[in-house]
Amino acid sequence: MPLTQGSVTIKLAGGDYSTWTAFWDDLGNLTGDITCTVDASVFTEASGPALITENLAGYTLHVLPVSFPTTTDASTGARFTFNTTDYILYMSMEGPGDLIIEGMVLIEGTSTPIRGISAFAISTEFNFTIRRNIVKGGGRCIDINDSTLSAGLKIYNNILYNSTFTVLNIANGATGVIANNTCMGGTSCVAGNSLGAVTFENILAYDPGESGFVSIQFNANGYNTASSDATNEDGDWGGTGSNNLSSIADPFNNFGADDFTITAEGAIGSAGLDLSGDFTDDFFGVTRSNWTIGACEFVTLQHITEPVNALIEVEATILGVWALTRAVSVLVEVEVDITAIKARIEAVSALIEVEADITELKEYVRSYGGTLTPSATLNVLVTPLPFPGGLTFAGSVVPIPTYVVGLSGELVLAGSVELANPSWLLIDDTLTWQGEWDEARSYELNDAVLYKRSDGNEWHVFVSKITHNVGNTPTSSAGAWRRYYQELWL
Repeated sequence: MPLTQGSVTIKLAGGDYSTWTAFWDDLGNLTGDITCTVDASVFTEASGPALITENLAGYTLHVLPVSFPTTTDASTGARFTFNTTDYILYMSMEGPGDLIIEGMVLIEGTSTPIRGISAFAISTEFNFTIRRNIVKGGGRCIDINDSTLSAGLKIYNNILYNSTFTVLNIANGATGVIANNTCMGGTSCVAGNSLGAVTFENILAYDPGESGFVSIQFNANGYNTASSDATNEDGDWGGTGSNNLSSIADPFNNFGADDFTITAEGAIGSAGLDLSGDFTDDFFGVTRSNWTIGACEFVTLQHITEPVNALIEVEATILGVWALTRAVSVLVEVEVDITAIKARIEAVSALIEVEADITELKEYVRSYGGTLTPSATLNVLVTPLPFPGGLTFAGSVVPIPTYVVGLSGELVLAGSVELANPSWLLIDDTLTWQGEWDEARSYELNDAVLYKRSDGNEWHVFVSKITHNVGNTPTSSAGAWRRYYQELWL
């Protein structure tokens, strides 16, 4: 089904169309408005669209970019490079209706397209607006060759350059608003071979191969145009000519780098005609006040100062908000710190209360004469003292006895007791009887043993001076054993 209404996109991926040609070749007779939005990407076209003959039928077809070019050198915006000799756009649509093409960057590639934007053989007039475009290369950048297009034709704020032949050609009776275009290169910059009374206003022609303006001696009118040669004197215009400038110096910021902005007023900075009845902005969308000749407005210091002052006011407001935000942030941080300190004080207070409770519990345990049964694990180290009652722990405790006196039977503990130097020499540091010295046993530091001499006539008491004490004969290993007692065997 051909495209007859709606909103569509041209994107490298994910759009309704991926090329300029595919969009135009899919058009049908309009049954509603069409808006085609183009991504600010680099597209490559292997061919141009076929002749466009569809009927606007009273509707509007609008082609525009997501974002307009920000430079004049064809390096930004929605860019189409044409590697073909076909027309970039061959327009023969029928009206009534509106066709608007704006913000496109159309570039000659490996081949030279015969024409850029062209209109021919139109039977019923429609409003045709071409604005804020860049056309670089081609046989002619813009070629309007039809007498039907008149009052509805508007070509303004375009940058057109490096064509093979005439850059901007208005012929065969086409009229309308042809204004504030910057035209450069080609054999000629502007041609006015028109059967109608075409009017050129604020046109800038620069660096042509032969002539800035040609074929203007018939019915063409020229007002406030400018050329780098002497081909647009007021008397050269066949209709009326006034305020036209000839042989101007290079007005651009950097012509060699395709920077066609105007940074110095020069001859053309404020020499244009005020056309605010037709449009008010320039190629970049800047509101015109000086009405500079060409597509780009010369911006005076006043126009720079005003937005800068506005930015300063915004900056001051932002700084004030920032300072207030920072102060609030500091207060929040202080509040957080206070909250944390408060929590710590409460925690310490709770610990103090627990410590007090534990101290009382210790004293209570020392004097208690009955059965003590904790309801939960008791993690308090206590030194049990003799008391007449029985002591039963529901949880685990780590008792540390001071000494053992008069052991009448075998002592067996469920766990180890951490006492490093018992008073009773015949018991090791875990209160386990060691007996006589055994050559194969591994003794630890402070283990105590009885050593019987091999003839059985003497007994000795030794204490281990080292850990992992294995095979060291007590009577001959002073580095490993300390002698405490010696007695003849009776």
